[in-house]
Formats: sequence, C-alpha cells, structure tokens
Amino acid sequence: MSKTSTVALNILDCLNKYKIDYAILRNWEFLKNSKINIGKDIDLVVDSNSVNKIDRILRKNGFFEEKLSPFSQHKGYVKYISEDSKLLKFHFHVGGVSGRHIIYLGAEQALSRRAKVGKYFILSKEDLLLTLIIHSPGSDRYSTLANSIKNFDNDYLLTNLEKLLGVNLSHRVFALFVKDFKLLKRVRNEIRRKIFLINPIKVYYGYIMSILWYIPRLIKGAPLITFIGMDGAGKSTATKNIINLLKKHKISSELVYVGRGKNNILPIQFFGRKYKKYELQNDKLIKNNHNNFKRRLVYSFAAPIYYLDFMLRYSNIFLLRRTRKIVITDRFGTDLLLMKYVPLWLRRTLYNLMPKPELIFYLYSDVSKLYSRKPLHPKGDLERQEKLFKNILPNLTNVKFIRTRTENQTVKDISNELFALWLKYYSKT
Repeated sequence: MSKTSTVALNILDCLNKYKIDYAILRNWEFLKNSKINIGKDIDLVVDSNSVNKIDRILRKNGFFEEKLSPFSQHKGYVKYISEDSKLLKFHFHVGGVSGRHIIYLGAEQALSRRAKVGKYFILSKEDLLLTLIIHSPGSDRYSTLANSIKNFDNDYLLTNLEKLLGVNLSHRVFALFVKDFKLLKRVRNEIRRKIFLINPIKVYYGYIMSILWYIPRLIKGAPLITFIGMDGAGKSTATKNIINLLKKHKISSELVYVGRGKNNILPIQFFGRKYKKYELQNDKLIKNNHNNFKRRLVYSFAAPIYYLDFMLRYSNIFLLRRTRKIVITDRFGTDLLLMKYVPLWLRRTLYNLMPKPELIFYLYSDVSKLYSRKPLHPKGDLERQEKLFKNILPNLTNVKFIRTRTENQTVKDISNELFALWLKYYSKT
C-alpha cells in the first residue's frame, strides 16, 4: 500500500473514531483495492455541524486548509506526501453536494442513505447517479462508471430528478441516461440552466462575492521560483521535470527562460555575436592592457542593456503571476552577476534593482562531473563560476541547495521544498 493510501485511510479512520458522518462521493475504488492509486482529491459530503471537528483532525495530521472562497460551501485540505511525490487533497461539500453555488443533494438526505465499503462510507448508488447526472452530464470521464451501475431504485432517482429539473426534462434525462450516459451531452445545457433557475439570486451572489474575495489574491500574485547554478548543473532538465510534476497535480504553472543566452526582447544576441566574433579574431591582443580596458568598457556598457532586457521580459512574468500561475524560471538575474569584465559594484547594483523570487534553487555538483556533462566547455570557466557563486550565494535569500545526482532524486529533493512553499501560499495558516 502506498504512503498516500495509508494517510488517506488514517483520516477516514479518524472521522469514524470521532463519529463524524460522511460519505465519499466517487472514486472510492482505493477502499477495495490497495494497489489502486488515489486520484487528484477525495470528495466527501458532510453536515455543517462537523466542520470544526474535521478542521482539527486534518490539521493535527499535517494537512493545510486550502484558500477556497467562503461563499462556495466547500472546504479543502491538502498535504504533500513526499514518499510518493504527490499532493493528497480532501474536498468537503458542507451541508450537501453542490455545484455552481447550488446544493442539489442535501447532506441529511445523502448521509441517511449512504452505503458501506468495509468500515468506510460512500454515497448510495442512486445518489451517486444523481450527482453524476447533475454535475457531469454525459462526461466521458464518468460514462463507464454510470453505465455500470445496475439494480438501483428507479423511482427514487426519477423523483429526485423531478424535484430539480421538473417533470418533462427529468423524464427526458432519465430516458437518455438509461440508454447511455454519454447521451446526456444533448441536454447538458438544459440541465445546467434548470439548476441555475432553482435560485438565480443565490448563484449571482455567490459568483460576485467569490470574485470580490479573489481580487486581493490576484493582486498578490503566485510564487516566483528560480533555478540557478553553474553550467551543466542540470537547471534546464530540472525545470522541465518540475513543470511536468506541477501539471500532473493540475497546478497552474509556466516555465520561462530568463538567462542571457536566448529569448531576448532587445537585439542582444545579434550584436553580441558580432562582438564575440570580433573578440575571437583579436584574441592575440588579449594581454594588451588597452585591449582589456576596451573589453571591460564594452561589457560594462552591455550589463545595463541586459538588465533592461530582463525587466522587459519580467513584465510577462508579472502578468503570469497575476493569473495565479506559479512561474518557474530557468536562470534569473544572477546570470548578470556571472558576467565577465563587469565591475562587481555595477553587477551588484543592477541585481539589487531586480525583483526577487520567493524561492531560489541552487543546483550544484562536483566540477569534474559538470565538465563530463559539458565536454566542450572552456577549461577553467566552471572554476570561475564556482568561485563567483561562493561570493554571490551568501547575499541571496531563500536559497535551497540541491546536489544533482540522478534525475529522480533531484526532482524529489526539489519537490519537497517547492510544495512546502506552495502550501504556504495557497493554504490558510
């Protein structure tokens, strides 16, 4: 049994122990088979009197409460299970099963008819079908499940559909469902319109108040997380793997490259390549003091231009963060601190003027290993970078040191720190 399943079952055991009535809405197969992985979250219906007890149980077991709109009639709790690199979520429908601010199956009704799997409680077959028809009519995701349910109470299901949808529509819906759940796609909009008309004022109120509640969180923005390190440390690989992990958990995120090497807005690469070509042609003069002075002058002039280019690119990052997307950057302003021939005071001044990330991952490994990953890299340059980072890192805040070994181990080490930050920003304290 996975660690995630163990933790989930422990929470359900606690609910049973403290006599909290609940019913799992769907996706409860893990209760029957320990080899089945738990999905994105576990949805349950509870009565409103149980909320405080549930809060104490979940927090005591290391869960964080999610920041959900107080007008949604939902409560969410989340915990990161490092052993499985997985977020485990419990999502409670308080007072009844609801969607779009309308309760369509009251808690008292659902809990009085709940069924049992082992020692745990789930919705009855009829109530499960009712929630699937109202919440996900015709959904491909649930069609196999809905069509597989047999020997249910037709009268109960039809009576409750009539209460919600009226006689004419409910009979059409029931007839389509009996043939094939997928056919409900034909009447999906009619179902949603009818549910909305049950109490349109309440729906509008819920949406408006939720938007007003959401605005301050929109202004704050999502976390900015950046990866830095010497060449060959695995920054690009790590950022791509972390983005895939976030997508797996359906966490909105975006990967942005902000190093000096590409994706510039200003024509830095165009002029940079021309100058580098000129520089290589004149390498025989490198020991000439006058030539070194010119080189320092050119690079010092280029540093503020790179800073301006960075800030122009950051405008896109700023907008992404205001859409509640976690922004992962491959490299960051520290690239400026690594520039050759630029006075340290100028590098530090420009860096201090840059916006700072909430979390910095410094990836590192032995220099010999980095050279094996980058065999064509100029000899001596990685030692120069290592020396620079030793001077830079003490001046940075919120830095986590990650030694890159295997890809899987690196992702696991990073995710432990990253999800701790995610919980901080997206959960109530």
